[in-house]
Amino acid sequence: MHTDWPNFSQRAHFYNQQQQLFSNEPLSINFKASVGKYDKYLYLFFQVVDNQVIFRGKNSRSITHNDHLALSFTDHANNLNRFIISNKQPGWISAFSITENPEDIPQPASHIQGHWLLTPQGYNIELRVPLKTLGDKIAFAFFDVDNTAGTLVSAIGSADPSKLDSLGTILVPSPEIERIVKGMRYTNSSIWVVDQDHRVLASAGSLKSASGVWHDTEKQVSDTEKQSLWYRFEQQLLLPLYYKILTKPPTDFIDKLYDAGHLSGEHIVSALSGFEKSQWRLTTDKQALVLSAAYPIFINKKVQGAVIVEETTNGIRTLRNRALEKLFTVILAIMVLGALTFITFATRISSRIRHLSNQAERAIDPQGRIIGAISASTGP
Repeated sequence: MHTDWPNFSQRAHFYNQQQQLFSNEPLSINFKASVGKYDKYLYLFFQVVDNQVIFRGKNSRSITHNDHLALSFTDHANNLNRFIISNKQPGWISAFSITENPEDIPQPASHIQGHWLLTPQGYNIELRVPLKTLGDKIAFAFFDVDNTAGTLVSAIGSADPSKLDSLGTILVPSPEIERIVKGMRYTNSSIWVVDQDHRVLASAGSLKSASGVWHDTEKQVSDTEKQSLWYRFEQQLLLPLYYKILTKPPTDFIDKLYDAGHLSGEHIVSALSGFEKSQWRLTTDKQALVLSAAYPIFINKKVQGAVIVEETTNGIRTLRNRALEKLFTVILAIMVLGALTFITFATRISSRIRHLSNQAERAIDPQGRIIGAISASTGP
């Protein structure tokens, strides 16, 4: 069951005491919730941590004197539809439709289908609901019972399922949009797709991958090259010397948008109004400069969302550093070659002068008389 949610588990929301609806004892339950859409159904997946799982008694008429899940949806007319998931045992879920009147008998809700699975930490619930029965509001809450007497211990959830005003908007990641966005991305950028409420529908890439170009380049060096004398000379002597002047782009920085589910900014507001816009911004820790461009998404001539593409200057700085490294190496090589040429020439001249001086001393005595011959040089 859990393996069916690889692309949605990263977007799962965690619920604990901060989302507590009420509690009579220390909280002993928490859960993660994931939402997805496929074909004509809305899918929900819950991973519940519960120290004591209590199922509904075989002869029990109550569906709330045990651990259960309360679900509420609005329909297309914005009416509140409430449901209870209450099982007698692990397996296919038992879903019931309830009303505001506690005297009304819960009715089976066969259109809600799913599975209840026990786990070492508690239990998992996966279910699906036909999209045609849903509006755009949802709330869910888990009610914890820790004894067979049916005493309610605590409840945590996204909102109070019994109140229409408390329901939140259904936000479903779209696999279709994810595939399109991932096909558009490239190494040094991140792409976001947001709706009219600034909520992230899909994302791909990472701002930090631009700074990772530096590390990727080093990873591409083979082991044979790393053993070479030149590579060790470059890494141990030349690069430390170069980076007395150059600066490395930060390989790690903090950006509040990096894992955000809700994006904001003037450029996004402009795009959602129908006008593309770009702007420069600093990351949260002010370690990297980011160029962000937003473009509206039109559907039936109406703006339904926006695409935001971001890239840091780190990639450009890394390429600049690489070019300067090569330039410095060439300049250094020319300087070394020039110095060696000059030293060779000077050594050659001084050697010839010294040789001529020695011949002159041997050819002339202390009184200045010529006593020998000086041989002509055959060298250039």
